[in-house]
Amino acid sequence: QRGGGVGAAKQQQHDMSPPQPQGTKNSKGGGAVQQQARPTTPAVSVSGDGEEEDAGVMKKRQEAMSKVFKAIVAHDKAEPFKKPVTKREAPDYHTVIKKPMALNDVKKKLDKNDYVDSKDFMGDMNLIMANAMTYNQKGSEIWVWAKELQAILRKEELAAFGDLSAEPAAG
Repeated sequence: QRGGGVGAAKQQQHDMSPPQPQGTKNSKGGGAVQQQARPTTPAVSVSGDGEEEDAGVMKKRQEAMSKVFKAIVAHDKAEPFKKPVTKREAPDYHTVIKKPMALNDVKKKLDKNDYVDSKDFMGDMNLIMANAMTYNQKGSEIWVWAKELQAILRKEELAAFGDLSAEPAAG
């Protein structure tokens, strides 16, 4: 097997849980987090296609993306895909894979509301699996896990975004 997906040799648990609301205790036993001023966001935003949408639609989409993300991260085969592949793990990885992506990269973008639509989000999620299947030998453990997660991702995508009328289903 060539290289391990994303940190396959490491069996550490990585905190991929959603960020804690400010002013609450975190689940790791830390103290209270000091409330920080947060910039206000407009009730209307411009989507990727230039159309305005209301805060309710944006919130629904964010919740749907979060649900899909959590379903993948919670899967027992997700561990190798959480962190970026390092040169130490796979020296030629960045020669073969031109646009690396890992689940923690997606989490950062979700946390910052960087995804303007579900298409961008699903593109990154699919890229993780495609990269693993491109780099790793067909039939290898990481390749099989990526294929399995890809199927789950498709199912979760339909369940999460199928009812959002503002966005066409990705195909």
